[in-house]
Amino acid sequence: MSAGNHSARRSEDAAGDADSGLPESGRLRAQDQKQKGEAGDTDGENLVAAMKGLSWQSPRGPMTIDPATRDVIQNVYIRRVERINGKLFNVEFATIENVKDPGAG
Repeated sequence: MSAGNHSARRSEDAAGDADSGLPESGRLRAQDQKQKGEAGDTDGENLVAAMKGLSWQSPRGPMTIDPATRDVIQNVYIRRVERINGKLFNVEFATIENVKDPGAG
């Protein structure tokens, strides 16, 4: 576990943060690969095959598709709520890097 960047985020903003942009960014990355001729057809099984092992920077940080399970590998950010200048903020204090789905093993 490594220390986080201690950035503060308003607690009312945190509810929408958990999945912000992840499916969209992955789909766009696959489409980008298709345009570059790397992925071929991005329908069905071909899209799944193209995404295996793919890594990119998402709004939540680094993301990877596990080639064995096709599950997302991502960082988990540990936060606590703190009152700063009379307002509540989520303050990151630790990062657990490259977390795989615990049920995928």
